[in-house]
Amino acid sequence: MSTSLEEQESSADPGVTRGLTERDVVRVGAGLIVVQLVFRGWAVAGSWFQFDDFAFMSKVMNAPLPDTLLYPYAGHVMPGGFFLSWLNHELAPLNWALPAVELLLMQAVASVGCLVFLVSAFGPRPGILPPLAVYLFSVITLPAGIWWAAGVNQMPLQMAFFWGLFTHLAYLRTRRVRYAVLTMLITLLSLVFYEKSLLLFAVYAIVALCYFTSGDIVARLRVAWDRYRVAVVGYGVIAVGYTVFYALWGLNFSPGNANESPIGPVFLRMVVWGFGTGILGGPLRWAHPTDLFAVAQPSDLVVLAAGIVLFALGLETVRTRSRAKRAWLIPGVLLASDILLVVAGRASLVGPTIAQDYRYQTEMAGAAAVAIGLSLMPLLGAVESAEVRRPSAFFDMPARVTLATVAVVCLSLVSSVQYTVRWQSAHESRDYFANVESSLDSRKGRVPLVDVGVPAYIMWAFGAPENATSNVLRMYSDHTRFTDVATDSLFIIGETGKVAPVVVPPVREEKRGPEKCGWLVADSAVSIPLDGPVFGSGWWIRVGYASSGDSPVTVTAGERTYKTWILKGLHSLYFEASGEFRSIQVSGLRQGVTLCTDEVALGMPVPVRERRR
Repeated sequence: MSTSLEEQESSADPGVTRGLTERDVVRVGAGLIVVQLVFRGWAVAGSWFQFDDFAFMSKVMNAPLPDTLLYPYAGHVMPGGFFLSWLNHELAPLNWALPAVELLLMQAVASVGCLVFLVSAFGPRPGILPPLAVYLFSVITLPAGIWWAAGVNQMPLQMAFFWGLFTHLAYLRTRRVRYAVLTMLITLLSLVFYEKSLLLFAVYAIVALCYFTSGDIVARLRVAWDRYRVAVVGYGVIAVGYTVFYALWGLNFSPGNANESPIGPVFLRMVVWGFGTGILGGPLRWAHPTDLFAVAQPSDLVVLAAGIVLFALGLETVRTRSRAKRAWLIPGVLLASDILLVVAGRASLVGPTIAQDYRYQTEMAGAAAVAIGLSLMPLLGAVESAEVRRPSAFFDMPARVTLATVAVVCLSLVSSVQYTVRWQSAHESRDYFANVESSLDSRKGRVPLVDVGVPAYIMWAFGAPENATSNVLRMYSDHTRFTDVATDSLFIIGETGKVAPVVVPPVREEKRGPEKCGWLVADSAVSIPLDGPVFGSGWWIRVGYASSGDSPVTVTAGERTYKTWILKGLHSLYFEASGEFRSIQVSGLRQGVTLCTDEVALGMPVPVRERRR
């Protein structure tokens, strides 16, 4: 039998403060949100574009928008994210203010959604403040909150998690179809940004079966079908339809990889080191696998302390509350899914350390907040929910709960400040683009450039062709001219973003020619042999020559042939080469013009100051 809303609202809840009215609870909750947003505002304002952000930019700048929207990126299908990235670029390229404000606004919507859901689920009672604080201040949500590439996907999931549960709960209570439709629309909007939002349907099912039905599993399924058929059919159609779409369009890793990589190391890092400490204020220490990224690396003492606290809290919950354990199905299912996804799609490629990155479990802070509420307080309007079995020496003592909540918030802020300061100190990408802009502005006209990959700290090489400077720096197209052949003046953008003249450190050189000047080209074609074979692409050749006059010329190196010009006097001709070859061919000179060279060098182009011998 379900209890009335009035009866459930009067039930005991954790940390009841007799002097706190319902209006006070909402005000305190709103105040906590303001404090969180102030902190997040500082954190995101000091951030900037990093890594995958430039891949998004490159894609939206160099492909038609309709093609970009459904582009599968690293296993993600994210038309919403690509659209916002395109819009930001169109409005203000490389202006961090736009994505920063958008991330903060999305966080605000998610945080307000958390408060609204908790009030709707349990009433405006003081017991909702501890789970709200856990969500608002846990470092688990921070990485996605200050990095565009992660946040543009994961912040919509956080918003949908709370607002979808809010409308789903309204549907379960009233069986009004409009609430089921709203839930579907919210979830669909989240799926436009992040395929992982599909897991929301599992959360909806857990809430319906565990709290709005009774009996064994068969009886619960029967009741769910009889009472909530509209949602069962509607949610099911969307879930199955999207799963088929994603499998055909976006799945670019094999789920079978989960069988090839050990789950144990991922479980340890994600659950014990990550979630287990992060939900209580940890990890309080970070490892830095790269100069940019930080991952949870709690000390053994922190891990042990977190384990003891979680065990004690769980034991006290089960001892004093009936029907408490089922609440943890929500974080349990989500965390199990995170583990399998990381094992199959990430750890099999880069190792288990990736599981220590909170980006892969961002939704767990919200899931924990919901589970805390469901395990300790009665769910209003539910058929079954948590009830007080016996008074608790902790949960029913307001001062103790308040002190514990404040301690968790303070520890969370320490961990968050540590992460944020490290993230904000990563200036390489910002300096790179500043150097590019200033170097190009200092030169007149469009600078002839070699098209090479950007540095690895901007984008990894496996992102080709998005990582090419011609793609990443398309916003500077008025000042650049990427070319594959040039005379005398040729430049390259170096590791720091500064434009410098090209040199070609020789990997192969010409064999000694038969003439006094080396190799003489006149009316007929001449093949100039190199001192070794050449394979592959990305090579450049510099031919230093003396010519008796201006003339058209044809040069061939492997698969590349160029029709260009030589100039009278001493000059250098640069051109790109690829394929398999042992010589270059020079031909097509004007009648009476001769060219002589004993300087042919093949190698990878580098800035003059980075020359290697």
